[in-house]
Amino acid sequence: MYNPLEEFENWFLNTQLDPKLPFENFLNSFIRLNSNLSDEQQQKCAEYIESFQNRKNIIIFNVRHLVYLLNNYSNKKIFFRGIDEDRQISEIYWMSHGGLTNGKSKIWDTFYIPKRNKSLREINAPNELLMSIQRWIYDSILLPTYLNKSDFNLNEPEQRKNDISRIVVHGFLPGKSIVTNAMPHVNRATILKIDLQDFFPSISSDRIYFLFKKLGYTIELSNILTGLCTFKEKVPQGAPTSPILSNFICRNLDIRLYYLCKKYGFRYTRYADDLTISGSGNLVNFEETIERIINEEGFIIAQEKKQYYKQGTKHLVTGIVSNEKINVDKKIKKRLRAILHNCEKNGILNDVRNQDVIFKNQLFGKISFINMIRPDLAKILAEKANSLDWTDYDEWRMKELSEDLIKENEPFSNLRKISRVIQKFENEIVWIDKYFSKTGLELLMDNINKTKVKNITILMSVNKTNDKLKNSFEDFKNELSHKGIKTELRVIVDKNIEKSFHDRWIFSTNFGYLVPSVDVFKRGQYSEIKPTTSRPPYLDWIRKSKDIIKDWDDIKRLKQEIDEKKKSSQRQTTHTRRGEPALS
Repeated sequence: MYNPLEEFENWFLNTQLDPKLPFENFLNSFIRLNSNLSDEQQQKCAEYIESFQNRKNIIIFNVRHLVYLLNNYSNKKIFFRGIDEDRQISEIYWMSHGGLTNGKSKIWDTFYIPKRNKSLREINAPNELLMSIQRWIYDSILLPTYLNKSDFNLNEPEQRKNDISRIVVHGFLPGKSIVTNAMPHVNRATILKIDLQDFFPSISSDRIYFLFKKLGYTIELSNILTGLCTFKEKVPQGAPTSPILSNFICRNLDIRLYYLCKKYGFRYTRYADDLTISGSGNLVNFEETIERIINEEGFIIAQEKKQYYKQGTKHLVTGIVSNEKINVDKKIKKRLRAILHNCEKNGILNDVRNQDVIFKNQLFGKISFINMIRPDLAKILAEKANSLDWTDYDEWRMKELSEDLIKENEPFSNLRKISRVIQKFENEIVWIDKYFSKTGLELLMDNINKTKVKNITILMSVNKTNDKLKNSFEDFKNELSHKGIKTELRVIVDKNIEKSFHDRWIFSTNFGYLVPSVDVFKRGQYSEIKPTTSRPPYLDWIRKSKDIIKDWDDIKRLKQEIDEKKKSSQRQTTHTRRGEPALS
C-alpha cells in the first residue's frame, strides 16, 4: 500500500494537536500550524490524515510525533521525564530493537513457569516503561481499531467478514469471557476442542509489521510499533499488546472456520488459543479439513491436548460444563465445599495448606468464578465463607505481612517471605531449582539458623552454571564449614532427569515449600510460595549429579557443548526484518 508520507519522514512537522479532535478540526488545525509547507507537501499530509478518517486508531506522522503523543496524551505522562526530545527519539529506536546492550536486553525479562504437562512456558515481560508504552499502543491503536466497524476501510462483503471475526472471538475483549465462549456450545451432541501450539510465539514479527501497515502507518512507524510489541522476532507471552494482536492475526482463521461450520451446521468459537467446534456426530469427519485450515493460517495443533466429547459424556468448554446448560464442574464444587467444611470444623489455620497470605483471596476468587456461571450456588458458598471465623487467620496474615509493611502482590514481598521460610529450617535444607544463582547463596547466608542447620544441599541445571557461581559457592562453602555446616551444590547432567526437573522446592525432613525460581526474588516479581508435602526423587537425582567443585572440568565442558549448540541453532534461525532505518 503506497503511503503519501513515506518519502517525507524527515520533514519537520508541527504536530502539537489534540489527537481526539473531530476529523475536520484536526485537518484544518494541522494545515494552519504547518503553513510553511509547500502546497504539494500540504496535499500529501492531508491525504495521509484523510486515510484515517474512517478508522479509530490514532494518527501518527513520524517517530517525533509518537514521542509527543506518549508524553502528552497518555494516562501516566511519565514516559521520558528529564531527557530532551532527540534523546527520547533515540530511546524509542533502541527499545524497538529489543533494548540490547552488549547483546542482552535491558527492557525484557525472560523467565519460565511450568505448564501442566511439566514442560516450561517462556515468559517475556517488558519493564515498566515499555509496558506503559505497550498499554498506550493497546488503548490508542489496537483496541479502538478492533472494535471499530470501519477499521480497514473494507467493502461490504469484507466488512461482514470482519464483523464475523468479532462474533466468534471471546478472549481479551470487553463484554466477552469464558462464559460467553461456552454458551454457543450448550446442548450440542459432540464437541471438538483444539489448542494451538505455542500460540503467541508462533506469530512472527513480520505478521505484526504488515498489520500496522494495513492500519495505515508508514514503513518506519510500522517497524517501530512492531519492535515495541515483539521480542526475538515473535509475539511475546507477557506483553499487554500480545492478546489483541493475536486476535487481529487470527482473523482469517476465524472467518474460514466460521464459514466451514456454518455450511455444515456446526458452531465455532475461539478463546485465545482454545478453539471449540460443536455439532452433530459427523463432526469427527471434518477434523482433517479443520487441521488443514489451521496449518494454512500459520498455526499448529497441540495434538496431545485435542479432545473430542461424544454425546452422553461431560462436555467441558473453557473449564465450564456445557451439556444441557452451562454449569460448574462437579470437581470444583466438591473441592470448594470440602475446603469450607474443613475450615468450619477444624479452624482455618489448622490445615497447613491454608497457611498462605493469599488463601482468603484465592477462596473468594474461586467463589467469584462460580458466580460467573452459577450465581445461586456462589451466593450459598459466599455466605458460608463469610460465616467462618477469620479472626485468627487475619491476625496471622497481618503478622506475616507486617515486616517492612509488605503487601501481597507487591514487588519484593516474596523476597521477604522466602527469607522467613529459610529462617524456619533446622538441621537440613534441600533447595532444588533448575535456575539457581548467586542470589540463592546470598539468601541462605543471610537467613539460615547457623546454630541449628547442619547440612545444605543445592541441586540445579548445568545450563545456568558459570565460573562466577562456582567461585561464589566456594566462598559460601568455606565460610559455613567454619561453623560446622556441610554444603553441596550438585549439577544435573542427565538429560532424562532434566526433562522432569521443572518444579522448584525448598524442604527439610518435616516440611517444605514450592517456591519460584531464585531470580524471581532478585527481580522483585510476585509469585506464590506454597507449603507442600510432596518431594521429588531427589536422592536419585543427587546420585546422578556432579559436584560443582570436584567435577567442575566435566561440568564446564558439558556447558560449552550446550552453548555451542544454542549458538548454532540461533545462527540458522536468525533473520533481519526488512526496511528498518539505520541507527545513528
